[in-house]
Amino acid sequence: MSRVRQQELHSLLELPRPTSQEINDDILGPTVTIGPQFKTAVGGLGIIVALGVAGFILKAADGFDDRTNWGYYAAVFAFLFTTCQGALLVSITMRMAKTHWRRPLARVSELFAIVGFFNLLVFLPLLWTIPIADERQSIWFEWPWGAPRVMDALAMIFLVINGLALLWASSIPDLALYGKRYGGTRGAIARFLSTGWNGTPIQWKILKAGQGILGGLYWVFLIGVHFMLSSDFAMSMVPGWVDAIFPAFQALSGLQSAVATTMVALYLVRRFGRHDQYIYMEPFWALSKILLGLTLLWFYFWFAGFITFWYGRKPIEINVLQLLMIGPYRVAFYLAIFLTFVVPFLILMWNWVRRTPGGPTLASAVILVGTFMDKIRLYVGAYSFTDQELTDAFHHESAFVDEVLPATGPLIPSFFQTNWPDGSDILVIAGGLAMPFFIYLLATKFIPVISIWETKEGYLLSGVKTVLRRRYLVLAKPD
Repeated sequence: MSRVRQQELHSLLELPRPTSQEINDDILGPTVTIGPQFKTAVGGLGIIVALGVAGFILKAADGFDDRTNWGYYAAVFAFLFTTCQGALLVSITMRMAKTHWRRPLARVSELFAIVGFFNLLVFLPLLWTIPIADERQSIWFEWPWGAPRVMDALAMIFLVINGLALLWASSIPDLALYGKRYGGTRGAIARFLSTGWNGTPIQWKILKAGQGILGGLYWVFLIGVHFMLSSDFAMSMVPGWVDAIFPAFQALSGLQSAVATTMVALYLVRRFGRHDQYIYMEPFWALSKILLGLTLLWFYFWFAGFITFWYGRKPIEINVLQLLMIGPYRVAFYLAIFLTFVVPFLILMWNWVRRTPGGPTLASAVILVGTFMDKIRLYVGAYSFTDQELTDAFHHESAFVDEVLPATGPLIPSFFQTNWPDGSDILVIAGGLAMPFFIYLLATKFIPVISIWETKEGYLLSGVKTVLRRRYLVLAKPD
């Protein structure tokens, strides 16, 4: 058993269990307090986000006609959607499984619903960068109106509403406690959102049922939105890219990124949020095993899609490989494979590494960098086509193939060149990556980052028993 594991298990067995009042003080205290370090972090991140907004304004000033100008913007959105909006699934899934170790990470995971709302604002301008369905091959076939823009917008809006409703329902008991203990604007908002919560048995039953229903709906919505966005904003934008595995691969990548995002956030809360006494090693250990399995599945799903194109060898399929893997975005592709599969696998394969908070967090951070590289090669590559090139390619596929691969040898067209980021792209990337940290930090001052009621419930369902002169932590399953 590792040294960290022994120390934390010793703490669980030997230290006195905190009282209900102590839990309230320990968790609500950092929520209410706004210290100088918090102000510095929020101020710095706010400046970077403002620069990102300036980059967006520069892009919008040039209009939406030139799709190639929006490739990195689309990649940033896809990354935030994959990581932040997928993070809620960790809490949802572990709550369905009724695990005890998920209690410290439940609210850490669910707070990303607020980031999802702002990511929706990032998404809406992208709707004007994609052509309508009747000008290309898409999953909407001959849909009579609004495809794909209206459908994608509605799907994203419903997903965000679902996530916010889940966060609100899970936070009601803590908001009621917050409102009773503190005044001011934040206390008034908490009292309003708690909707007269008194903790009666019927209220608890409704709360638990609501969590189950909203969690199940979020699962369905998120996988469906992954399918729609990966098809409409990536696959159907590239002539000849017909891959039934790709949407499932993107959904699986979302699950891997969701666990990685939650792991990194949990570590930061433990390290800087003054909640280390409630975040033990167990969540990192358990999540690391799930993350290892998802990392192996990531490679399997990618290879299953790749091998079809590799052995198919149709000219139009070779074009897809050239564009997304071995051509202008090969550096991003190699980094994606190396950072999303190779490095985390080499880290997580060791049991002694998985038994520490730092090892799984390092693997998670590497995965997030690899995921960002993957989004760049997919979405910047897909956005390399102008409207005219895209329309000509779909309506004259044979001409497109002859132009790209004539009998005398391959001829690389203009949109098979690397689209490097310009100044506005760099601002958008910096602001987009800073936005989740900025929004998340602000959210922690309105909603406790550790679920108070679930922490108390965990103590009620656990106890220390002595058997044969040895002390053991005994856990009970909730109803």
